[in-house]
Amino acid sequence: MFNEVYDEIKTVSPNTQVFTIFQLEFMKKENTWNELDKFSKADFFAFTTYPIILYQTPTEIPENYYSEITQKTSKKIAFTEVGWPRKENQQVEFIKIFNTQTKSLNPKFSIWPFLYDQNTQALFNTMGLLQNGQETSAELEEWKKL
Repeated sequence: MFNEVYDEIKTVSPNTQVFTIFQLEFMKKENTWNELDKFSKADFFAFTTYPIILYQTPTEIPENYYSEITQKTSKKIAFTEVGWPRKENQQVEFIKIFNTQTKSLNPKFSIWPFLYDQNTQALFNTMGLLQNGQETSAELEEWKKL
């Protein structure tokens, strides 16, 4: 259905960028990279990424963690959700690693969806760059460098 919708969108608005989103850790774990082939018309691919799903600390993230995407597609990429929980000062460390590893990929955009902690499931409830009441933090300042 994506390809049909893509054509309709482009008929009405030729300059609109049309893309779909994949969950990066799932693709890596399940080796479902072939899913990208189903969306050949996409103007670019976007990914959500929460490496805490696969690794306990940011330093465990392999150096080619994000560059592997370029081996699977030549399309431009973006990150619609990027996150790591705020524990033991790992959030700043992860942001630095993400910045270093994705800089050469030149993503169209990267979004950290949680400014504040959310009242949600345990994995995501401490991903805010600010704790309630804070106006700034080391985490937020590091993210702004992207």
